[in-house]
Amino acid sequence: DANILEHHEGADKALAQLIKLKQETRKAGRDEKEKVELSNRLRCLTLLEAIFNSSKRTSLLPNQIVLMTILPLLRSRTELSKSLASGGDISKKGLSKEKKSMLDKLTSLLQNKISKSHLDGNANIDACQVVAEQILVELGRVQEAEHCKCCSSLLVLLVKAISKQKDEIV
Repeated sequence: DANILEHHEGADKALAQLIKLKQETRKAGRDEKEKVELSNRLRCLTLLEAIFNSSKRTSLLPNQIVLMTILPLLRSRTELSKSLASGGDISKKGLSKEKKSMLDKLTSLLQNKISKSHLDGNANIDACQVVAEQILVELGRVQEAEHCKCCSSLLVLLVKAISKQKDEIV
C-alpha cells in the first residue's frame, strides 16, 4: 500500500492559515483599490468645484451640461451616504474618513455650487422633468437631512431652469 497518503494534523492548520492569509491579502488589495479610486474622485471633485466657482460659469456651462452633472453626482452622494451608514469594519477607519470627506465635498458642490448655478431659464422642459423624476428617486433612497436638502435645492434649480417657459406649461 505505497499509494495511500497519510493525513497530517498540521496540514489542516497550515491550509487554514494559508486560506486566511490569501483572504486578508485580497481584502487589503480591494481596500487599497477603493482608496485610490476615492482619491481620484476627490481630485475630480476639486476640478468640478473650480468649474462651478468660475464667475463666467453661464458662458462656460450651458444648461444641458449643468443638468447632465446633477444625477451622477447625486447618485455618487447617495452611494457614499449608504456606505457610511452601513458601518463596515473598524479596520477601514481611514477609508471611512476619506468617504466622509468626499461626501462633504459632494454635498457642498451640489448645495452651494450647482444648485446656485445661474441658468438662463430656457432649459429643455423634458430634460428637466427626467432629471427631477430621478432626483425624487434618489431622495427616497437615503433618509438623511443633508441628502434631503441637496435634493430639494436641485429641484428648485430645475424649476428656475424652465422659469422663462412657464407660459408654455399647460
